[in-house]
Amino acid sequence: MRDQAEKLRELASRAKKDPLPLLTSNEMKSAKVIAVTSGKGGVGKSNLSANLAIILSQLGNKVALFDADLGLANIDVILGITPRYNLTHVVNGEKNIKDVLIDGPAGVKVIAGGSGVHELAQLSLEQIDKLTNNLSMLEEEMDIILVDTGAGLSKSVLNFVLAAHEIMVVTMPEPTAIADAYGVIKTIFYHNEEAKVNLVINKVMNQKEAEKVASRIMQVCNQFIGKKVNWLGYMVEDSRITQAVRSQQPLILTYPRCPASQCLQRIADSINNMFLAEEERREVISKNFFQKLFTLLR
Repeated sequence: MRDQAEKLRELASRAKKDPLPLLTSNEMKSAKVIAVTSGKGGVGKSNLSANLAIILSQLGNKVALFDADLGLANIDVILGITPRYNLTHVVNGEKNIKDVLIDGPAGVKVIAGGSGVHELAQLSLEQIDKLTNNLSMLEEEMDIILVDTGAGLSKSVLNFVLAAHEIMVVTMPEPTAIADAYGVIKTIFYHNEEAKVNLVINKVMNQKEAEKVASRIMQVCNQFIGKKVNWLGYMVEDSRITQAVRSQQPLILTYPRCPASQCLQRIADSINNMFLAEEERREVISKNFFQKLFTLLR
């Protein structure tokens, strides 16, 4: 009994010196949300999202992949799955979020986008509330949610991006793609000066080319908008990416040892370590993603 009392006193003393933060109803820990976006189509954004979701799940996280490229949803094709229901059924009140969730590879939960939901901004307040309540339940059960947005700067895309905790901008070495990526980053910081923007360079020949492109974008952002962008990693050009897409199988599972898969692994490790560091600092997310998203829509 004496030993137990001493241990309790020791724990109480530690708590006084280093108290845990009190969580209010608006400060409950929820899933970390990464919005994956790009300035133009064809840069490999959806393929990157799908494969990163698998690796992050393999690393021990509960991961959901949300196909938010409304009207042009294709995550299900990349993963080789056939959804019976999608986001449209939730919006229309026909199904709840658990009915729509699909079991993807490596335990990833997939929310298929609905071709009938072209613009979330066009939803009624009743539909917005219904969707918010459904999707918010998902955040309480997941560690990480990857949101594959559409390309460009439409209102729907921007709302998804601004609501996310982390933003991943995907681009490639072509001058037009670099210019579009800068345009996206500039717009993000215009609307949110505190945004956490990460950069991934896709379809490069080697690390040297990736470093050159990333350095150019980061320097321009620092010089002209005074903001820091984090370089998260790169993806090399690899013929097996096309082979995997054609076979409707994830690259990381079909060719786990190819150069592109090794690049994916490094990016996923960086993301995982970034979130682990936040947890060690005991950072708390002040508002969940879907509540923030639909507040913007309102």
